Amino acid sequence: MTPAAARETMTKDAAPDSARSLPLSQVIELVKQNPGKTSRELADLAGKDRFAMARRLPEVAQGVDAAVMKGEARVCRITSSRALTWWPNA
Repeated sequence: MTPAAARETMTKDAAPDSARSLPLSQVIELVKQNPGKTSRELADLAGKDRFAMARRLPEVAQGVDAAVMKGEARVCRITSSRALTWWPNA
C-alpha cells in the first residue's frame, strides 16, 4: 500500500466514527432549538465533538430542501473567533 493510500485509509477509518455518532436528525433539532449558534457552541450544548458538528452542519445545509442554512459570521462565545452561525431553514 502506498503512503498516500495508507493515510486515506486511516482518515476514512478515524474521521467518520465521531461524525456517525452525531445523527443528522440530532443536528437539525439542535439548530432548531438553538438558532444563531456557531458550530462550536452547538457542539458544546450537545456535549459532542466540535469537529463532528462542523462536519455534519454542511451536510444538513445542502440542497434545495435543506433543513439548516448558514448565517452571518460573528464572534463565537466559546472560542472568541469569528465563526458562521447556523439557522433553521423555514
